[in-house]
Amino acid sequence: MKLDNITLEHWLEAPPADKFRNGKIINYYHSYMVIKKYLIDNVYKDVASAANLKEKEEGMYYNDHGIGHVDTVIDRASELVKSEYCDLNAKEVYFLLCAILIHDIGNIFGRTGHEARHHEVISHIMNDFSNDTAEQTIIIEIAKAHGGRTSRDSKDTISELLTEKHYGHEKVRTRLISSILRFADEIADDRTRASHAMLNNNQLVESPSEIFHAYSACLDSVIVKHHDNAIFIQYHIPIGFIQRKFKKLKSDSFLVDEIYERIEKMHLENIYCQKYISKFIPLSRIEVNIEFMTSYKNPFDSASSTPPPIKFSIENKGYPESPSQGIFELCPNLSEGAIKLDGDYYFKKFHIIPQNEQKQSL
Repeated sequence: MKLDNITLEHWLEAPPADKFRNGKIINYYHSYMVIKKYLIDNVYKDVASAANLKEKEEGMYYNDHGIGHVDTVIDRASELVKSEYCDLNAKEVYFLLCAILIHDIGNIFGRTGHEARHHEVISHIMNDFSNDTAEQTIIIEIAKAHGGRTSRDSKDTISELLTEKHYGHEKVRTRLISSILRFADEIADDRTRASHAMLNNNQLVESPSEIFHAYSACLDSVIVKHHDNAIFIQYHIPIGFIQRKFKKLKSDSFLVDEIYERIEKMHLENIYCQKYISKFIPLSRIEVNIEFMTSYKNPFDSASSTPPPIKFSIENKGYPESPSQGIFELCPNLSEGAIKLDGDYYFKKFHIIPQNEQKQSL
């Protein structure tokens, strides 16, 4: 998709006529900006504070979930769709941007299960930005699939969406759009989300969320390299950060280990999302570069005591493994609740007593 050096948001301001059905131009940008302005003025400022208040008994202090994070996700989504194989229509871009706007506002009720609470939030504000129930429903469905679990307790939330829907005589590829949002959100946890002042002044040392701010503070760059089908991730870690552990929920962890865990999760999210977007945005590898920085403020820092950079890449390798429940996990319709439609089920359900055994029983 040709965006040059602009984001999807700026593209929506004046899309080409061929991105509309029959060339009939609709001002989606105006509708989108009405929603965004309302959320900025009335919702975003309360999302992080409400989530922190909800979890205050645990000492949590969440990183940014407001307009800064939203704009970063928009930027990441814009970079993802710059693939030559991806071509969204104006309606799809509008729905994608609206879903990005609301994907985290469920945090106003607390972090746990936030992705499923958009109905609760939007019920209070929907009349302020849209009276179109069908439009609201599609946007909410796309946003909800960015995390959480299905009714079967699976992380495969995108599979519950239809491959595409038709709205206003236009095709909207819901699985594709939701996958773009989900992976864009995954690679948007960068330094703009961290509370740098609190982190550097040791005001988070007792908070179970300290390492989340440290991680974000060190994630410097995320670059989508479509020509290599790769994502490049750059971290800059202050030398002092490798000399201690950070609070992480109910335990402590080194930052390097946290980075490894996050890259592994990013890799799994990519494998998952590729099921739905590989034809449009093929990404087969994550390249990682971790550099350690000395500080002019610390006289004990020196080039000789600074570790060399850590460089590695991760991609989908090896033979695929079957899930723990085998085919019954791969094909949910082979179960009726907790009952598996296996050989034992059919033997017991449809057992036929031979005639000679019937006579003996008489």
